[in-house]
Amino acid sequence: MELVAPGPTDRILEVDSGPGVSAGLICARLTTGQLLSVDRSPIAIERSRKRNREHLESGRLVLRQCRLADLDEPPDSVDSALSINVNLFWADDPTAELEILNGALRPGGWLHILYGAAGPTASRRVVEPIASAMRACGFVDITVVATEHLDGVDRPMTRHRWVPAGLIATVLLPSRRTGTAKGRGGQRLAGGRDGDLPDVFGRRAT
Repeated sequence: MELVAPGPTDRILEVDSGPGVSAGLICARLTTGQLLSVDRSPIAIERSRKRNREHLESGRLVLRQCRLADLDEPPDSVDSALSINVNLFWADDPTAELEILNGALRPGGWLHILYGAAGPTASRRVVEPIASAMRACGFVDITVVATEHLDGVDRPMTRHRWVPAGLIATVLLPSRRTGTAKGRGGQRLAGGRDGDLPDVFGRRAT
């Protein structure tokens, strides 16, 4: 949640939201905002419904059973969007889905494609196709954030910025370890545990 940082009044879209664990964490930060949680699985939707009854009753959470490709949201209606451990964005051609997200996001709104410790494959195999597809669909400021695992918490470690020429820069973010993390552009993209994958962010152009 530190990377997504939902604001209390934000309208947020979560793709393939699963059993609703992240939905509960997001909705706990909302006041007048709202999370639209989309999943094609009726089982996942029902589990989220049971887990998040309070947020559903308050109106902070809306559940919808559908594929992202079939989602029909008004243009410019979402402040940010996210997915967690969704293979669609690297295993298939995500053009149609990314275009839907780009249209639903307000100008300047961020899309967060997040992966965790149980990442499906090597980081570069995932990150490069996602970054390329996002650029092709009009997203800008495409950024990759690796994490390190400290004191039981994933913390941002390394930020990579993509431009059409490729990976050009690395900025190390503060760490709670003693001293300062050190590294050069091109250091391994995964975080502090074997199997971790970076997270990929992109912003809708203004």
